[in-house]
Amino acid sequence: MPLKAIVFDCWNTLFYHSAQSHPFESFANEIGFSMHNPRFSRLFEKHFMTENFSDFEEPTRNLLNDVGINPNEDLKDRLGFTLKRLNESNKMAFPEVLETLEKLRSKFKLVLLTNTTGKSFEILNKKYNVSALFDVVIKSCDVGLLKPNFDFFELVLKKTGLQKDEIVLVGDNLENDVQAAEEFGFKSILVDRKMKYWDNENSIQSLSELESKLERL
Repeated sequence: MPLKAIVFDCWNTLFYHSAQSHPFESFANEIGFSMHNPRFSRLFEKHFMTENFSDFEEPTRNLLNDVGINPNEDLKDRLGFTLKRLNESNKMAFPEVLETLEKLRSKFKLVLLTNTTGKSFEILNKKYNVSALFDVVIKSCDVGLLKPNFDFFELVLKKTGLQKDEIVLVGDNLENDVQAAEEFGFKSILVDRKMKYWDNENSIQSLSELESKLERL
């Protein structure tokens, strides 16, 4: 069946934090971990991205408990300051993104499916009016689900009324976006800006290549 909808990941696919490394890496480093550690990264997303918190105190406490850290007041203050600074760091669109989305809107239904903290998305939305760029926006912090959970993908079907083979997912994470989407039944395209997976035939380096890639799916 012909494609009718494009599902986009948000962070590092369309938009990015101005922090040079993972936006929450310095938080992880403060407690002896790294966001590049898959187990810790999953725990962080579970605690920070599956609810809409008014502040970071509760998810921080729950995460520290999960990793066996009983924080003193100094550590609490440092972590609170670090999270506030990181959350307020500049959020940017990749140069080609807004023009590409505008072109695609006349041809496809556009969906944003993102693992995100509510605070980060709120700041991004104020800057770019992101919600107005998409027909459907589904955020992990609103629904309590994270990619690569298939229930998260199911929400796309419910919100769009489309079939799996009418949808392509575009994302930067090989496992959580591309492979999970394919296992679920979507088509997929990997946004590989650093060409880490140069031999992946369904990859693009920039969203400016997306239209031509869609024609060959």
